[in-house]
Amino acid sequence: MRRTARQEVLTLVVTIVLTWLVLGAAVVLVAGGVGKLLQPDAVRPLVAAVVGEARAVPWFGRASGVVEVAVAIGLLTAPHPAVLVGAATLFGLFAALVQVARRRGVASCGCFGAIETPPSGLHVTLNVVVAAALLAAAVRWSAVGGTLLAWDADPARWIGGLLAGALLTVLPIVARPPRGPPAREPRR
Repeated sequence: MRRTARQEVLTLVVTIVLTWLVLGAAVVLVAGGVGKLLQPDAVRPLVAAVVGEARAVPWFGRASGVVEVAVAIGLLTAPHPAVLVGAATLFGLFAALVQVARRRGVASCGCFGAIETPPSGLHVTLNVVVAAALLAAAVRWSAVGGTLLAWDADPARWIGGLLAGALLTVLPIVARPPRGPPAREPRR
């Protein structure tokens, strides 16, 4: 069956967008992983909110930082469906943890280490969108075989991916949820 020019263009656009999102996910994982390696205690309030203060082990921040950097390296060097599904699972887990943090009133999820990252609906949504894109990339890669992602010398694809990563990293940090009025001291 012969493909039309429209199908070819659509395939190219899907490939480029998925490439941007996979590169963007790798940038987010590097930023978060390095942040946690430099400031592993930043994630402790989130962990304590999820599993309780007594179970919030001190090594969790550093271990999660190592995992994030390792998955990012996998995305950049060998974006095999298993790596893409693993990264999608991480982002799905991030979405769930940020939602728990929102519900329990945690001030910062510690996603990027010492950089305060308040949990918000946008933060959850971005994690879900990235997880879905990574799963779509894994399915597409499996369906077409070979290299799905456009890992070639085309600078537009790399620049687009880096910009996507920067946007995915910065949005949760700058899009702070509205805060209520400052608490008043009780009257005597």
